Amino acid sequence: MKSFTLCYFSAHSMEIPSLSAGVRQYEKEGGKIRVIARTGPQLFDESRIKAFVNDALASDAVLIVLHGGRASCPAFDDLLKAVLEKKNHGEKIPYLHIHPQGGDEDGILAAKEYDHDFGTDQWDTLNHYLMHGGRVNFCNLFFYLYNLLFQEKVPCNPPKTLPQEGIYHPDISGIPEIQDYLQQKVDKEKITVGLWFYQSYWLNDNLAYIDAIIREIESRGANVICVFHLRYKDAERGNLGADYVVEQFFMEDGRARIDVLISPMMFSLTLSAPEYKELMQRLNVPLIQAIVTMNPYAEWKESLQGVSTMDVSFSVAQPEFDGSLITVPVATREEEEIDPVTGGLLAKNVPVPDRVEKMVSLSLNWAKLRKIENRDRLIAIIFHHYPPRNDRIGCAAGLDSFESIKLLIDRMKKEGYKIDRTYESGDELAKELLDRMTCDQRWLTPERMAQKAEAQAGRDLFSPWHNALPQSIREKMTADWGEIPGDLFVHEEKMLFAGLINGNIFVTIQPPRGYFENIDKIYHDMYLSPPHHYLAHYRWIKDVFKADAVMHVGKHGSLEWLPGKSLGLSEECYPDLAIMDLPNIYPYIINDPSEGTQAKRRSYCCIIDHLTPVFTNADLYEELAKVENLLKEYTDAEREDPGKLPIIRPMIWEAVSQADLDKDMELDEKEAFSDFDLFLEKLHSYLADLGDTMINDGLHIMGKAPEDDRLAEFLVQLTRLSNGSVPSLRESVLDALGYDYDELLANKGRVLLHFKGRTGGQVIQSAHESGLAMVKELERNRFDTALIDTIVESCLGGRNITVAAALRYICEILTPNIRLTVNEINSSLTGFEGGFVLPGPSGAPTRGQADILPTGRNFYSVDPDKIPTPGAWEVGKKLGDALIERCLQETGKYPESIGIIIWGGSTMRSKG
Repeated sequence: MKSFTLCYFSAHSMEIPSLSAGVRQYEKEGGKIRVIARTGPQLFDESRIKAFVNDALASDAVLIVLHGGRASCPAFDDLLKAVLEKKNHGEKIPYLHIHPQGGDEDGILAAKEYDHDFGTDQWDTLNHYLMHGGRVNFCNLFFYLYNLLFQEKVPCNPPKTLPQEGIYHPDISGIPEIQDYLQQKVDKEKITVGLWFYQSYWLNDNLAYIDAIIREIESRGANVICVFHLRYKDAERGNLGADYVVEQFFMEDGRARIDVLISPMMFSLTLSAPEYKELMQRLNVPLIQAIVTMNPYAEWKESLQGVSTMDVSFSVAQPEFDGSLITVPVATREEEEIDPVTGGLLAKNVPVPDRVEKMVSLSLNWAKLRKIENRDRLIAIIFHHYPPRNDRIGCAAGLDSFESIKLLIDRMKKEGYKIDRTYESGDELAKELLDRMTCDQRWLTPERMAQKAEAQAGRDLFSPWHNALPQSIREKMTADWGEIPGDLFVHEEKMLFAGLINGNIFVTIQPPRGYFENIDKIYHDMYLSPPHHYLAHYRWIKDVFKADAVMHVGKHGSLEWLPGKSLGLSEECYPDLAIMDLPNIYPYIINDPSEGTQAKRRSYCCIIDHLTPVFTNADLYEELAKVENLLKEYTDAEREDPGKLPIIRPMIWEAVSQADLDKDMELDEKEAFSDFDLFLEKLHSYLADLGDTMINDGLHIMGKAPEDDRLAEFLVQLTRLSNGSVPSLRESVLDALGYDYDELLANKGRVLLHFKGRTGGQVIQSAHESGLAMVKELERNRFDTALIDTIVESCLGGRNITVAAALRYICEILTPNIRLTVNEINSSLTGFEGGFVLPGPSGAPTRGQADILPTGRNFYSVDPDKIPTPGAWEVGKKLGDALIERCLQETGKYPESIGIIIWGGSTMRSKG
């Protein structure tokens, strides 16, 4: 056989080992070939791109494997330009094949434009060789290319479909059947861990980190069922997909045969394949995300960020849509070795041993929760407090934390947990906690604190805890706080910890970040280590109380803000050192995904999102009500007794001054009286804004939905804005009454003729009251949709389709979802029991996002399908147009570039 040269480019380099093995196999079977392979990272400057182009032009064939369009090949444009020039000069050009990997749409477009065989049988055949990959397919691809190049008919096998899913274990050759594997490797008395990973890693022998995970699981006495697969179904490949893997390998007779599932896979299963939405719920075990960073170890180790922006998207944010619990980087991508056969840069996922240990330990602890009876399960419940004063214990945004935990303890008692005493109220629980040692040192002597402390640790405990820390951490904590135990909550060489033991629960208070006197300064300090007492407190929970899981109550604590990497923590990051391998369940308010995401990713927690407090209109009271009454009296006098006006004007100004509205409106008396009608218009508008402001009405209690009038008020506030295609109740009422909402907003303080003697703000307020009256009537009738038209007609004088649509949404969607608030407690118990907590969206439900309800789910942060909302899109267009118009006016030309700063938290809450 003749010899030929192949120039090969790989965008991601995963298949280089198989390419190399294929070359060796081809030569073993009598073929002669020279392969020049390069990967994206190898073409990092012009000289290397030029050398690659020269090699390609001198080759007999060129294969370009794209993953991300033509941009994924740095030499693409230069190569195609050079090929075209040779062709135009009548010179011989190499055979060119462009392979768009994984349905790469941009790659397909590039192939269609530049590959002359696009769409032909031979193009499809080459694609199938490359798609299925592996040594055997590369070997046959070379025979196929040989026949194409030399017009010969050397025997050549067609593309071969290799195993696309199957069990993998480093000690077993081949792919065992599930029953054989269960008999050989699985002890039903032990914890069983599921592990799945990409088929391409198995195919190309990129298995070091998978082997490390398997070895660590088995060294800890657990079983492992490890499966490679292609998670998304591909009709062309005929693979069976993730649902088959779950049902065939991870379940038996409709029940899970595994206790936890570890996933080192990237992207979201459910975003890309909505048909899998209920798959993890059906499996019902914790889903652990083991991060595989695309960066080398040295870069991760030195980075304050931890993992790259792309890693965050691929390996963290997207898996959160599936309900994954985020952990640590178990492998890094190393590209240091050149394949001796092809010259291609080999990319290997190399395990990070201590992070593998951490991830496996945490996974096994989640799994153990499933094996423990409720009566034997030990739970630590941790209240936050900031600053560390007794009056701040249990502080949590929007949550009545003590009443919530009182209800949780009641439910735990009912479910068989060992609880020695329940509480009549949240206040009784708070009082009992205050009767023990707390973190407020101001009123107690050290002797008295020691007497009250149920939790203590002597040198025999805290010295080994300290010595087990990394050396750099020990040195830093000693430099910041002195030799252990330091002087914070220490008496007679014993560390003292806040809290009380009630059966198998330990109710405690998160230790303070530092001294009370400088707590504001150090709470978010990026460099100051936590005190010795802080880490020791969590070690007491784990090693002495022997908690099986912990719960941090409400937004937010200090653990997730301790110094360390932003994400992808190392063994030298303080949140990692604090939480250790404790399963962490964390009730968190649904409207703050940005800070909740910090907790998810830096304390490895399962979020249980809870409802916001009920919202209501602020209305006007006391001094503001007095101003409003005088304005009404002034309006009546204008119509009926103008002679009173000079008397009422100074009375209005006096009331405005007493309420400090002159400062808010930045007006003085002279300015107000110079154009009193304009002043009144501004005052009306300002009062309308104040009265219509949405405010909290009390605090939310976990698992408890609002009822009666509070429920009706909440529903009206949730429909104040439109929710997707569901119209705004307020705007629908105004439209039904013949008003234009934008005109009313523009004239909140002005009386126009068709406003019927009222300001725009007063008309809006009247519409709000009408909406509230209709919803209250529906609530009294158990939200019976059959009554909607009758209620609308009674309130507004006629039926209206859009008002009815808003009310139907309230009856059929919103109210049932709010009543599912009970799942906040249910999901907390699911977490304690090692079950799967459903994922769900987050944000501000009152910002046109009521569809994010119900609560009680493990929320994710940014939904790319929901940002921006239609309203945000329109506002953004107007802002962009206004910016460009201003630039044109001021400079006479369009801007050359525009910078945009997007605040993450605000975007998450409001969807843009």
